[in-house]
Amino acid sequence: MSLFVNYHRNMETARQRGNDIGPTGKTVAENVKRLRGELNLKQSELSERLSALGQPIPTASIGKLESGLRKVEVDDLMAIAVALNVSPLALLLPDTRSPEAKVDVTGAENQRSGDVWQFGLGETPLAATAPPGALDFQERTMPYWAGWQNQARDQMAAFGDDDGKRP
Repeated sequence: MSLFVNYHRNMETARQRGNDIGPTGKTVAENVKRLRGELNLKQSELSERLSALGQPIPTASIGKLESGLRKVEVDDLMAIAVALNVSPLALLLPDTRSPEAKVDVTGAENQRSGDVWQFGLGETPLAATAPPGALDFQERTMPYWAGWQNQARDQMAAFGDDDGKRP
C-alpha cells in the first residue's frame, strides 16, 4: 500500500465530522413540531411557506428536523421562525410551564428555565457559565441603539461621570 493511500485513510479516520445534535438541537426539533402543530400546519405547508420566503426546506427534511435526525442551520432557523411567526428564541429555548423547571441547553446543563430565558433575552448572563457583570453582558449583547444603554449613558453624562459616548 502506498504512503499516499495510508495518509488519506488516516486523515479520513481523524477528520471531525461535526458534533451530534445536542440539547439545543433537540429543543429546536421539539419546538418546531409543537409550534407547527399549534398552527395546524402540515409539514408540507411549512415547507411551502419556507419556499415562499426564499429558504426552501423539503417536506422530508422538515420531518427529519422534527425527529432530531437533521440539524438546523442558522438561516433555516431564522426562516422557520418567520414562517411560524415567532421569535427565534421560541425555537431555541425550552418551552416549560415553570421558570423553576430544570432544562439543558448546549454549553450549560441543569439550568433554571427562567434563567435560560433571561439569558436568551439578553437580560442576565447564566450564573453558572459567566463571571459577574450583568451590565457588561448587556452592553456586549444588545445593540447600541437599545434604549436602556442610551438612557444610562445620558444619566451618567448628566452627573459628569461619562461623556455620553460609547467607548
